[in-house]
Amino acid sequence: MERLTSEMKPGRRRKFLANQRERRRVKAMRNAFEKLRQHIHIDEAEVKLSQFDIVCRAIDVICHLRKLLDEENGDVTSSRYNSRSFLRWHMTSIALQTMSNWESFTSASSM
Repeated sequence: MERLTSEMKPGRRRKFLANQRERRRVKAMRNAFEKLRQHIHIDEAEVKLSQFDIVCRAIDVICHLRKLLDEENGDVTSSRYNSRSFLRWHMTSIALQTMSNWESFTSASSM
């Protein structure tokens, strides 16, 4: 693997550093999805899930837990938690917020 040296041309150096940041970002995302996968109790015999499937299952778990809390508190207006359209909307908003937070975190940590 190539190493950063003082003899590198500025354009090559910039590309090298950008590639390093991207590799760190991808590794951090893989680790984050693996950690999320571990928390949503997937059977080990099950085939490897895509990142999209992991997020969908995590949302299902979150909605189920929220429904349980609402029922415990006497709020039985939880029919919206069973709606697939709500899950899609909720998943999209969480994903966009997470990506935005992640991008700001990685850009701040690379400075």
